[in-house]
Amino acid sequence: MLTPYQSVCSVLSAGSGLLYMPCPAHPVIAVGPSAPLSPPSVTPSHSPFALLPPSPPSRHALSPSSSTAPTTSTFIFASAIMLQYSIECLPSPLQQGKNIVVFYGSQTGTAEEFANRLSKDTQRYGMRGMATDPEEYDMSELSRLTEIENSLAMFCVATYGEGDPTDNAQDFYDWLQETDADLSGVKYTVFGLGNKTYEHFNAMGKYLDKRLEELGAERIFDLGVGDDDGNLEEDFITWREQFWPALCEYFGVEATDEDSSIRQYELLVHNDVNMNKVYTGEMGRLKSYEIQKPPFDAKNPFLASVSVNRKLNKGGERHLMHLELDISGSKIRYDSGDHVAVFPTNDAKIVTDIGKILNTDLDIVFSLNNLDEESNKKHPFPCPTTYRTALSHYLDITNPPRTNVLYELAQYASDSKAQEFLRKMASSSSDGKVQLRCTESGKN
Repeated sequence: MLTPYQSVCSVLSAGSGLLYMPCPAHPVIAVGPSAPLSPPSVTPSHSPFALLPPSPPSRHALSPSSSTAPTTSTFIFASAIMLQYSIECLPSPLQQGKNIVVFYGSQTGTAEEFANRLSKDTQRYGMRGMATDPEEYDMSELSRLTEIENSLAMFCVATYGEGDPTDNAQDFYDWLQETDADLSGVKYTVFGLGNKTYEHFNAMGKYLDKRLEELGAERIFDLGVGDDDGNLEEDFITWREQFWPALCEYFGVEATDEDSSIRQYELLVHNDVNMNKVYTGEMGRLKSYEIQKPPFDAKNPFLASVSVNRKLNKGGERHLMHLELDISGSKIRYDSGDHVAVFPTNDAKIVTDIGKILNTDLDIVFSLNNLDEESNKKHPFPCPTTYRTALSHYLDITNPPRTNVLYELAQYASDSKAQEFLRKMASSSSDGKVQLRCTESGKN
């Protein structure tokens, strides 16, 4: 089963007009795969589907130019059609006093997640980090990082398709190919995300690592390569645990005892709340699926009926489906080569079973408020909402958790042996890896 809390979950190519769909009831939405979205709540007969004409993206320079960060819209399709969604550009590292900037090239959200984890790690070493999208900055200003003491540019970049950069890293890639900029004095390291089943394995990470050196930048730690066909999480953890000691030696800093990688949220239960203010699975605007108002975009999708859904192949385990979406009256144009993403809803029985195991009323309305002042996200998903909605639409409840989540869960274990077991699984030790694999293989 596809799981909904993977930023954009799964982006399926519609270049030939053919989509692989597990079942006809899956909601469909056309989104740019680099967007940090949460899945919608929809009825089986409708699918949120949004597509807008392109608009030129703007850039926010790395150098300080204004105390007010501009607002921009940028949403890129591989077919050069853009969806529009509003993002607020971050102030530059120079403005914020950050000395480690983790740029991410992410198509489905994994590289972005890794970048955020690395950014949080910096606090343990007395440094200040920020994770950011290269689309939000004028990367030609990269050399200005040398103006910050002990500065480092980190890159978590995924390779998309046949050796291509992700949509949000395309402009940066184009600039690297054309520029002769002098990056002398810029310190960097790269972790690449790829899949060995593809011919051009980790092409973007390898190119970026080599090109930055050619432009004069100094590599302070070896290129890391993650393989999604193997265990991407394990590859990242192994590289990460080797990287930080190397950074300490290079910059002459030491780790503190504080573990700042654990995200801290305040749970707020709403006993008296206006239900019209409660999210029921929407990605952005409240009640956007009940009241359809143009203009339609990624956070305000048009609910398109699935008018045709027929199977094209016979026999075998695969289901190759031909789907047609009715977008009449939406003023949306859809061309072959555009993309749609699938946002399935988690199995209601599994959600109910979790509620029973936890002895929790799933219809309680709550909010999770981020206590981290450095974070740009106030909530991990749209809030306020109910436990039922969160488990149904916003959370991955069918796959084994990532190692960083296991480490976070360990602090809540009342039994010391259980706590040690969880922390061992979250580590890169050989015993921990074996235990984690056993857990993953027995998940069904």
